[in-house]
Amino acid sequence: MDVTEALQFRALRVDDEPLVAAWMGRYLQDHVAGWVEAHGLAWSADDVRRHVVGGGLVEREVAALYARDPAVASLVEVAVKRSEPIGIVHAERTIDAYLALPMGVVSWVYVAPSARRQGIGGRLLERAITWMVAQKLVAAEVFVTVTNGAAHRSYGRAGFRDLDRRMVMALPPGDD
Repeated sequence: MDVTEALQFRALRVDDEPLVAAWMGRYLQDHVAGWVEAHGLAWSADDVRRHVVGGGLVEREVAALYARDPAVASLVEVAVKRSEPIGIVHAERTIDAYLALPMGVVSWVYVAPSARRQGIGGRLLERAITWMVAQKLVAAEVFVTVTNGAAHRSYGRAGFRDLDRRMVMALPPGDD
């Protein structure tokens, strides 16, 4: 039996909020830690956690998921297995800034650690791509942290290819 066979998908619900907030917190801590490293900041793991929690980043991002503008096409679906939410995907419609074409953006894919390596992220990504095709979008994009090899491989299997890279560097302190 396929491990994803019993997987179901449903819309985001209000009662998902505590779990989605926990997922967002883990996601943001991982990503902020990567950005901190790339920018050469001397932050500890506790500093990153304090920034994410104290800065209200989780609340801001979760609130944005629940307050999506109905005039802007978007998709938020939760993957459920045995009545338990185990993952989420968020995709949006946008207009490409340079080509002026309708595009889809995969904004967030998250799979609970206990459910990883079972193809669930790929299934969530399929849901987003199917939604984008139904929206008659001409292309899709996703931004993935270069150190997130698993996500990079998953997006590659789905048909995404590297286009460009955002590069950052820490600057030396200036003279006062």
